[in-house]
Amino acid sequence: GDEGSKTAPSSEVRTASSTGSEISSFQSPLCASPARFVLKPGQFLHDAESAESLASFTRRTCSMSVFSLFFDYTTVIAKDTKENCSVGESHPMLNRFKDVRCFDKNRVKVKHPDGTHDFLHANYVDGFRERNKFILTQAPLEQTNEQFWAMIFQENVVIIVALIALDDKQCRRYMPIKNGTTVNFGAYTIEHHGTQQIRDTYDATILKVTNSCALFGWRWSKWNASSARYLLP
Repeated sequence: GDEGSKTAPSSEVRTASSTGSEISSFQSPLCASPARFVLKPGQFLHDAESAESLASFTRRTCSMSVFSLFFDYTTVIAKDTKENCSVGESHPMLNRFKDVRCFDKNRVKVKHPDGTHDFLHANYVDGFRERNKFILTQAPLEQTNEQFWAMIFQENVVIIVALIALDDKQCRRYMPIKNGTTVNFGAYTIEHHGTQQIRDTYDATILKVTNSCALFGWRWSKWNASSARYLLP
């Protein structure tokens, strides 16, 4: 049958009552996560058949317990462990997080300045029926800043969406944060050409790279990365 219409096992939720006794209850079966879809060659996830609509998925997700959300998450991770990630695993100090793997099959290859390798923790992701529309990447480490900007230049990136505060605690600053200032990483100079704050949450910045590449930087300063991931030592 269609893998997209299958359901996962029911999840058990346990809560403690005011008397200290444990109460068990069961939720309805979890619908299949995207990790369970089996796509045909050339097929996009948007075209996969499923008994669940976007609206029902949203309602279900909003009503799920923490346990159920974790169950869905581990389902995806279980599939991820089967993917080959040998290149990233051979460069452990270039991975910001231990539990976020970089698949070999769709990684973005960017030559290191010294020419020894082409690994950067970045992967192509399809858009709406469009191959490799987006790139998901970790915030650069101090030793990968130049490679990060080489990727921006190489892939003709025009928008950067940063889900992290550039405060030198969660992430080293890899772009200038004040109007008129610049930062340099090897062959790349990044110039700040103005920022507009939106709703005290987002910053929209105009950046110029090496006198030719102009782009927008959108930064969500309220994102809490430290509570969700374990940093490498």
